[in-house]
Order: sequence, then C-alpha cells, then structure tokens
Amino acid sequence: MATSLPAATTVWDFNPPSYLSASSGHAVMDYRGTTTESNTYFSYADDFNVPYIEGQGVSYMSFPQSDRSGGFSVSRAYNGPTLDSYTLLWDILVPGNSFGTYSYMGLFNTDPVGNNDSELFIDLRSATAGQLFVDRDRDNGKVYSTSTGIIQPDTWHRVVFAYDENDPTEDVRVFVDGTKVAASDSTYGEIGLRLPGTFPMFQDGGQDPDHAPGCVASTALVERAMTDAEIAALGGPKANGFAAIYDPGDPPVAPPAGTNAYATALGAINPLVYFRLNEAAGKVVPDSVQNDGSLTTLAATWGTTGYTNTAPESGAEGPNPSWTAAGEPLVGFETGNLAAKFRGRFPDNANSDMLDLGANPTELDLETVTWSFWMNSGNTCSASGESNKFLISTPRDAAFVNKLVVVLTASSEIKILTDETAAETPNEAITTGLQIADSQWHHIVVVRNGANAANCVLYVDGVAVGLTTMAETLAEAYSYRIGTSGSNSSSYTGWLDEIACWNRELSSTEVSNLFYAAIGGEPIYAPGDATKNGIVDAADARILATNWGQTGCTWGQGDFNKDGVVNALDASILAANWGFGQASENATAVPEPTVLVMLFALPLMLLRRQRR
Repeated sequence: MATSLPAATTVWDFNPPSYLSASSGHAVMDYRGTTTESNTYFSYADDFNVPYIEGQGVSYMSFPQSDRSGGFSVSRAYNGPTLDSYTLLWDILVPGNSFGTYSYMGLFNTDPVGNNDSELFIDLRSATAGQLFVDRDRDNGKVYSTSTGIIQPDTWHRVVFAYDENDPTEDVRVFVDGTKVAASDSTYGEIGLRLPGTFPMFQDGGQDPDHAPGCVASTALVERAMTDAEIAALGGPKANGFAAIYDPGDPPVAPPAGTNAYATALGAINPLVYFRLNEAAGKVVPDSVQNDGSLTTLAATWGTTGYTNTAPESGAEGPNPSWTAAGEPLVGFETGNLAAKFRGRFPDNANSDMLDLGANPTELDLETVTWSFWMNSGNTCSASGESNKFLISTPRDAAFVNKLVVVLTASSEIKILTDETAAETPNEAITTGLQIADSQWHHIVVVRNGANAANCVLYVDGVAVGLTTMAETLAEAYSYRIGTSGSNSSSYTGWLDEIACWNRELSSTEVSNLFYAAIGGEPIYAPGDATKNGIVDAADARILATNWGQTGCTWGQGDFNKDGVVNALDASILAANWGFGQASENATAVPEPTVLVMLFALPLMLLRRQRR
C-alpha cells in the first residue's frame, strides 16, 4: 500500500561550517557514535589526492571504516509510516586502497538498529571488484549489477538506488552514472526494503561487518521513486551535487500533542508488573528496572549479573505522537516517551541484551497469565543468523511449572510456546502471514491459558489474531528473561516499551481499550460494566443499586442507556449482560443470591417510589 507522505527531497553537500546540515530539505544527518565522529574528515578536492568533479574542486566528506554501531543516521522529517517508494543518491568515490583490503562498502541500511546487512553494497573483493548488489536480507534475494568493474577505484561515480514496492515489474532499480545496471522484482524481502523514519548510512550490520571507508561529495533522499528518465537525466557526478532536484517540500509539521492516556489506562487495570522503561540513557548491568506494578518484590535488572554488555540501551525513543499505529498517531504517549533498545548479539558473537526478572520468580509462575508490550522490531528478523528472537522466556528451572516462551520468528511471525511435557497437546501456537517486522510500533498482548496452546490468545494492535497449533520442542532461558533466552543467542533486535503482566486473562474489551488509549480513541465498555473493568458482575450491580433513581448520573454510576437516570431500564441492561468478560465456566453462572435479590428488587423499588 503506497504511503501518502510529501515527496520531499533532502540534499547534503557537506559544506562548511555545519558539514552535516542539509543544503536543501528537512531530513537530518548525524553521527552514529563518537568513533565515527572522531574519524570523519571534511576536505576539498584538489585533483591531487582527490580528483575534481567536472573540472572543479568540491567539498566532500571522508567517512571511516565502521562496524554495525558506526556510520551515520538519517532521520526523515516526515516521520511516520515506512516509505515503500523512495530514491537514494550518492556522488561517491571508493579509494583504490579499499579494493582488496575490504570486502564491501555498505551504502545504506533499512534496519534502524543497524544489525542487518546493508541493502546496497559495492563489492570490493578482487574477483568481483566494482560490482554492486542489493541484499534483500537473504541470500536468495540478492540483485546483482550486470557486470563487474562498474565502480572504478579513485573515481567519482553517481550511484542511485530507487525502490517502489508497488511497481509491477521492477521494484528495485540501481543506476551508475545515469545508466541502469540492475533491476528486479520479487515479493521476497519487500518489507525489508521499506525505509523507516531513521536509518543508517555508510555502515554494515551483518554477521561480519566489513564496511570500507570512502568519500562522498553529495547525497540525496527523495521520498518517492524517481523514474528511469529522471535518473538518466541526472547523468554522472556534478560539481553542484544534486542541485537539479532541490525540492524540500513543506516544513515538517509538529506532531499532535501527546498525553499520558496509555499509562493511565494500563495502570487502571492493576498489573502485577509494569515496566514503563522510561528511564534515561545510561542504565548498566545490574541496575534495577523500575516496576510500577503491584508486585513490588520482583527484582528485575537491566541485563544479567556477571555478563557485561547485556543491558539494553535505555533512553531510546519510544512510541510517541510522531509515530502511528493502524494509521492513527500514538497520541496516548507523551512526546518525550522513552523505550529500551535491544541490540541482539552485540557485538558479534558476544552477549545479548535482556531484562532479567530473576532465576525463579514464583509470583510469575502462573497457569493463566497475560503479557502486554509495545514492540518495533525494525525489519531485523533475519539478522545475525537468528532464526528465533525471544521476546519473553520463562526459566528452565524444573521448579518453575507454567512455562511460556514468546518468539519473533525469522519469517516475521509471533510464536507462543507453553509447557514442554504438557499432558495436553499441542504446545505451540503460531500466526500465519502476520509480517510484523515492518519498522513500526505494534501493541502485542499474549495470553497463556494453561499448557494447551490451543487456549492461547494473541492480540496485535487491539485485534485478536488467528493461531495455528502444533507440538514443538520448548527451549527456555536460564532465568525469566525479556529479549533473549541465552546470554549470547536467540536475541531480539529492536525496541520494547510499556511491558506489563497480569495474573489473569485480560478481556478482549480491556485489550481494545488499551490500544484505543494509545491512539486517542474512545474506550469500549460492555453494557452494564459500571466499573469499566471488562466484566459485568456483582460490583456493577452494587453501583447501580447505590444510585437507583438518581438523575444526572454517568455510565460509571449505572446509567447504561445514557438517559440521565438510573432505573429499571439500566437494571435490565445489566441483567442481560451478566457474566460478560468472565471465564466461560463463570460467565453463565447464576448470580449469587444476594445479587439476585438486588437485581429483582430494583424494579420493586422503582414501583414503590412511583406510588409515592
């Protein structure tokens, strides 16, 4: 589905004094760390060390070799939905000594965390030097240029990458000096090429990151796919860079004002655990995770004791009004809302980021349990060779009875696993066709109802998702962990926020209302639910009885038909919905005698008042 964002253009020419400031447009470029900043240099082509462009000296940036944590970040001014149509352009020079010394030069990466392989590479290996290829995040998704030697050493070239997911024949096109050198259409890996709000440039984040240094005189981001004719007309590198396509578009509009509605709505339904993850940057192993839930004895930590670099990055940008979910701005979060950034195995083959809830927290050993959280996984499902990225994992300790593992799979599905040796089978429930790794924030709610996975429930953005069940082997963590199972394996990559847990099943109404609170929508309550807790029961009947005959009452006081008075009509609404939201064995149960008396007495009370 095509996005409707402005087709704005941002151009960087790396001119002094503010070298990374855009020459035109509103996107922002910055360093992805102090190592890149301290090893980046700005200079002027003198035709001795660096050749002229069109016979003229130009300003240029010399960027360093970097790993997955380095390079530069580009933040689009019009943040929101990922772009499924865009063009990236570079006037670039690969130094002769980079050929054969390094394997590749990665030009950009659609994974905001930077843990995936880059999407467009220049191959610098001796046998295939100068060839370009597009990496759709899997080997069978690569798109190669027509020949080697297209990129020459110590030579300025204009490289253009154009992507249009909805093009029927060529969703990917690559050009060098105005000539198309690669093109392909494939349904495989399309989500992995959508451009998020912030993305890395001049960086590689694969298993063996080996990004070569180089020089760039100008680069541009066009928030639409340019046509073949437009790109051909640009030709090769120009002394004035991409001045021909300056089109900054309208200035960015401030996002809607945010509120604390989501946190308020979640707190109102009394979670055992509530990690808002709103802590500032700088949390390290084993700092305590702030828990705003009722289970105050839970000793959760950032990372796990004894393993360095296992604390996620605190203080990362969380869901806020500049992001959308289901097409609506997330106005139920404050503008400065923070989250935790999980970096997977970082650095390579070392330790994994996690939140550690303890070796055997018996208070969370629950037959029925609900977990809720917000996640933005980028498009990292296939990164670092991880087939399953653990979101939640109970400990493998035999004393912990009620097992639960929640996984993001390599195919962008959500998988829920329960007990390994359960008497009931199956013990796995998995989605089909979910495709959740799209660089957007999503609200996830997982319900475990016993060992039989057929009783599990999954909600995505407030809506129940179908699950397929089967028998599967269960692999748990060494402790109760969020973000991984081991200390250096099965690691989640992306952002998590607002993690909460209950010792009961949330009703579908409660789940929907949480999501509506995030997008500023009106909550939905079952008729008769005066307490607004998703259940129609004796507590609601007592409220109705207390306010019987009163005028000017609200829903919360028993006026369910909103006619301004609490009377027999409201009593009949409550009676008709009695048991809503309760477990099936209780939902049809006859109310307790005292409640029955209360319900049947209400009409009599009304008649007596009318006779007076």
